[in-house]
Amino acid sequence: PSRVQISNPYLDAWGGGWLITTGRAVYDIVTNAFICCISVDLYTEHINRIMREVKLDEFGILTLVRNDAAGTVVASPKFDFDTATSTTTVDDPILKTGIDGEMFDEIKSNFDRITSNEFSRRRDAKDNSFKSEEYIISAFPIPPIPEKYEPAY
Repeated sequence: PSRVQISNPYLDAWGGGWLITTGRAVYDIVTNAFICCISVDLYTEHINRIMREVKLDEFGILTLVRNDAAGTVVASPKFDFDTATSTTTVDDPILKTGIDGEMFDEIKSNFDRITSNEFSRRRDAKDNSFKSEEYIISAFPIPPIPEKYEPAY
């Protein structure tokens, strides 16, 4: 009940583009009775805009991928969400991530073992580096949303 749920990207029914939805159930703190759900829709283009502001060297590619079984791409400068009719996955050759299905499974397995207490330790790049034929991939999980308000989050 306290988990934040994040959807795969999907096409907005009103033609606004690709969205992801995040949401969480809210329960009464005393009775534990369900009160409501809170959700937020975010256009993938807004995420791409933020990612374009991240300065990498000329060879760096920033791609945001869900930690799901397929490695669904949420945002990438190499994927044109404006013309896409379906989502894609991290091993799509058009994206040129250098990640195949086997490597994604290894990355995912690495992240699945991480507890929330380990996130600060995982900032060390050597713990999060993977080598493909063409690239060195640094992969970092997004820390879980804290249960209580934390100004530093």
